[in-house]
Amino acid sequence: MGLFAALSPRHLSNPSTSLPSLDLCGALSTTDCSSTSPSSLTRVYSFVPASPRLIGFPEQKAMAYNFTLSSGHFAGAAVAFLTVWLVLRAFGSPESRFPVLNKKGRFELSGARVRKEYNENSWSMMQQGIKTFDGGPFRISSADRGEIVVLPPRFGPKIRNDRRLSLSSLVAKWNLSHFEEFDIFSLGNSPTQIMQSVFRKDLTQSTGRFMLPLSQECDYAIPRLFPTSTEGWTTVTVLPTAFQLVSRLDLLVYLGRDSARSDAFTNDVCNFVMQARPALIALRAWPSFLHRILRLFLPQCQKFIATRRRVIGMINAANESKGERPTQASDEQSTHFRSWYDRQQRQLGGKYEPATAQLLAFAAISNTSDLLAKVIIDLAEHPELIGPLRNEIMSVIPTMGWRKIAIYKLFLLDSVLKETQRLKPVQVGFMEREVLQNLTITDPETKDPIHFKRGGTIMISPGQMREPSVYRDPENYDGYRFYRLRFDEGEDPYADAQKPGPPDPRLAGDVGDKDATDRRSSHQLTSLSNDHLGFGLGEHACPGRFHVASEVKIALCHLIMKYDWKLVDGKPRSVQFGNAFLSDPAGKVAFRRRKETYPWLEGDGIQATLAAAVATAA
Repeated sequence: MGLFAALSPRHLSNPSTSLPSLDLCGALSTTDCSSTSPSSLTRVYSFVPASPRLIGFPEQKAMAYNFTLSSGHFAGAAVAFLTVWLVLRAFGSPESRFPVLNKKGRFELSGARVRKEYNENSWSMMQQGIKTFDGGPFRISSADRGEIVVLPPRFGPKIRNDRRLSLSSLVAKWNLSHFEEFDIFSLGNSPTQIMQSVFRKDLTQSTGRFMLPLSQECDYAIPRLFPTSTEGWTTVTVLPTAFQLVSRLDLLVYLGRDSARSDAFTNDVCNFVMQARPALIALRAWPSFLHRILRLFLPQCQKFIATRRRVIGMINAANESKGERPTQASDEQSTHFRSWYDRQQRQLGGKYEPATAQLLAFAAISNTSDLLAKVIIDLAEHPELIGPLRNEIMSVIPTMGWRKIAIYKLFLLDSVLKETQRLKPVQVGFMEREVLQNLTITDPETKDPIHFKRGGTIMISPGQMREPSVYRDPENYDGYRFYRLRFDEGEDPYADAQKPGPPDPRLAGDVGDKDATDRRSSHQLTSLSNDHLGFGLGEHACPGRFHVASEVKIALCHLIMKYDWKLVDGKPRSVQFGNAFLSDPAGKVAFRRRKETYPWLEGDGIQATLAAAVATAA
């Protein structure tokens, strides 16, 4: 799930309170992303107006009644009330039988306090719920999602492919996708599943073709975003800078190099992703019957609509510059994003609007940027990993070139990424689903039937990610954790680097969904497992995770070899925000350019290295 779906407003339950919202791209003091210096980007806040007064309704005059009640009347009323309460309790919704994590006080009429408390402390409260209820199901109250049933991880395999549960309908509902301005969130809810097919098939199968262009774009973009001086340290605001870098890389993949190197295009894509959440928060703070009108007048919505219009115009211009829509015969090997959608539409049917579809692809920038920023911060805290990572990169890339198999063989880097994702996943809870119909699921452990009512929301807790029976010393960061799980002690995984051979055919598949027994595959970053839900599980697992993994690894290869970096004023803390667990938008790290240079990482040497590796392999 993208961060659009994951983020939650803090104070939706109390619209009169000023509502701080995270700015995923960071922002300038003018809440704009157009600065050429990403390190100047900082946290900003959006404010939601006070609750509107409903006007036009005449006041109802009080009516007085004279009556007296005997003690018998009081007794009868009490019995009747108790009877109704017991009946409602006995036959209430099935979910009401689960304990509540954040109960409101006995004399609290509103659940505003507990919902606000959860939105601001969601990760720590989720861990508290796991311990308090001994790994059993429980309920939580959040501001914009209402009540959610949290299931223990053992339910993951039970619900992963259950068609009676839906993620896409939940995302569409949360994000008001019935309005044109937010229609990108409805694409995943299409019956033909065009979007999922594009990411799962076309993008994944094209990953190898983008290795060389992505490395070349990193060589171009990184000196423009990170310091170039080898003398002294320069402070960089990590998340906004990662956001800018990932935006350029994704624009390269989806629209081409000209778009990626356009500062105006890159900045507007950043602003589009950055402004969507504040616009949704501002709109949802008002009653739903006012949304249709207020979306045209609220400042946050007006700003987002204007940015959206500009980005769509740029996308259409980029598509037109590539010529007319390719024919079925000519686009089989195309890496043009629009041609993928056209091909899937011909095969699956249905309709789509090209520019809107490409907007949805940009929404994933936030998750990729968050992972890259978190890894940079973790490596700053664990500098002992930098040397081994450099040795690994130097043992693989110069020999094998920028190819898919070379990126696969960066085993330690893969382990570092997976460990960061284990301890700092982008979400507090996983596999969020809307219950589409009344259903019963059997508890895998107790064998008890558990009933869920249509319209409810469920999610899987992150308990397994820090479970001592699954991971040794689970609370501490260990960059070698998944490396050790893949290889025996003393084994040299790089022994065949000179003779790489063909890529493992499982790399293009979903090994986590196939009961894989090969631990070398099952502990990869992109593998799916009930013990590690960083990318989800089942048919709603992240369809673009292979692209994300490759993109982040290539960027890190350039950063690790070209830069030293260290923490500034302590380690930046991750931000708990509703169901999101995000890198601090204001977190800073000091960077310094290294004096060493590597031809296979710069200029024409990038392509020459690949050509030499291909010739050697042949």
